[in-house]
Amino acid sequence: MTKSTPTFIQFSFYIIFFYFLLLVSHASPQLHHQEQAVLVNVMQYWQISSSNGWSSANCTPADCSPPADLITCINGSVTKVLLQNQGIALVPPFICDLKNLTVIDLSYNLIQGEFPTAFYNCSKLEYLDLQSNNLSGTQHR
Repeated sequence: MTKSTPTFIQFSFYIIFFYFLLLVSHASPQLHHQEQAVLVNVMQYWQISSSNGWSSANCTPADCSPPADLITCINGSVTKVLLQNQGIALVPPFICDLKNLTVIDLSYNLIQGEFPTAFYNCSKLEYLDLQSNNLSGTQHR
């Protein structure tokens, strides 16, 4: 059994792979930071405050952990927003900047008028509940 020494090409591959891993490990926290900033803006837009169990200090890039009954995060990325009966009247146009959002429940709020077009930009949205708001317009089935 002969033990071969790495060639220059193999060695170069290992170095490039190492730098790629280093780059990816530094890029990941930035995504978490972006999620935090969007979530803080959404909650401020809706004026959800510490009286509702929310504080922007609870959602950090390393551990996005606002109250589980309001917001669900997986790996620092917001996946669910459950804000029923919070007095919400408008949907922020940047809500879908939360790129991994799959569930939004804004039932029993004060949303009026046409369907909020901001939701058209939620590419991963699987469930949207807007029941018992005051939406108007033509119903399509």
